This record gives sequence, structure tokens and C-alpha cells, in this order.
Amino acid sequence: MEGSSVTYPQLFYEAKCLKVLQGVPGIPAIFWSGVEGEFNVLILEFLGPNLQDLLSVCGGRFSIKTTVLLGIQILDILKCIQAKGFVHRDIKPENICLGQGVNSGKVYLIDFGLSKRYLSINDAIFGDE
Repeated sequence: MEGSSVTYPQLFYEAKCLKVLQGVPGIPAIFWSGVEGEFNVLILEFLGPNLQDLLSVCGGRFSIKTTVLLGIQILDILKCIQAKGFVHRDIKPENICLGQGVNSGKVYLIDFGLSKRYLSINDAIFGDE
């Protein structure tokens, strides 16, 4: 939620990005976005803890195996969102979450408020193929 009177609203832009990215592995499902009273609202899939919280629980360190498994999933997600023409621009442990229940081992990327669309050099030269 964000106040509807904020100077630089980001929630609707984030919702627009997430709608384009739906179906990409590691992108949370978007259920609704709109205005409710004095707030802009975005309702996403309920996720588990973020990596910053997990680091605190683990004493500030992940095992090598955990680090590699997380890294592979994070890189796969970034590859997919960049293939869709987006750059996240705010990668940090607080913006990487784990799923819940059957998706508890799955990594999700959140907070696309600072992300940008881009045109790759290949798209600029050859067009969208």
C-alpha cells in the first residue's frame, strides 16, 4: 500500500510491470491493484521470509549449498525478466523471498517499483524477433 497522495507513486507502475511478467518463474502472482480509500493497493501472492530475515535466523551466513541453490534460481529469474525487456534495479536480500507451502523451496523476486523497460542492442538493430 502507498498513500494515493504521494509525490512519486510507484505502486501502479509496479503492478503494470508485474502484469507483463506474469508466468515468469519467480514472479509472484498479482491478484488485484487499484485505489481503496486514500491508498493505492497492490495485492500479491503471499510469500515466505525474505533473504535478509533468513540470514538473521542463520547467524548471518548461508551454507555453500544454500548459496549456490539460491544463486542459480536468482540468476534464472533475472535472465527471464531481462528476456522480457526489464531490468530490476533494486536487487538486495530484502527483495528476494521464498515461497510458502509447496513452493517453499522456490525463490521469488519482489519490488519492481524501480525497474525499467529497456531495448536491447539486438532489438534496436534487428527489431523484435
